[in-house]
Amino acid sequence: MKVAIVGGTGIAEMVLQKYSADNFSRSNGYDISIEKQRHEITHLSLNYDVFINHAYSGDASQFFLLYDLIKIWTKFDKEGHIINTGTILTHLTKYDEVNSNQPLKTAMDELCKSSFKKYQSNKVNFKTTNLKLGKLGNDGISKNDFFDIINYILSQSAHIHVGEIVIETKHDV
Repeated sequence: MKVAIVGGTGIAEMVLQKYSADNFSRSNGYDISIEKQRHEITHLSLNYDVFINHAYSGDASQFFLLYDLIKIWTKFDKEGHIINTGTILTHLTKYDEVNSNQPLKTAMDELCKSSFKKYQSNKVNFKTTNLKLGKLGNDGISKNDFFDIINYILSQSAHIHVGEIVIETKHDV
């Protein structure tokens, strides 16, 4: 299984090690906020069985990367699995601070759901999984937890499709 991940620091490091994954990140010349580089990543994704869209850029770039991945994988009738990391904020109904990226993350959620439904109805040959993770790092989901989630998704038999996983860490309400 050939794996690639966008985003190369922090939580992605374990995926890189455990799966001998290829990495597309700013540190090796791939910035998803630059349209030309994002399109290059999209075309290179066709060489992988699993593509993990984990980079956060503070703008709509992660959404556009996901959109372009789904579009090109559909066009080329690609088989495989796209795993997207979203945000817990689109799952929570009450939170203290308004996050300006929430509409973009909600759009990613809907794009993942749409792609999930297309796979379920045999309109595309690739699976799409959306991860809505709580806080990452010391007080939340660790690298090991993240790896275990990815491993769980990828270890399912062919007839099982994990469309979405929501993991919350304890937070004040």
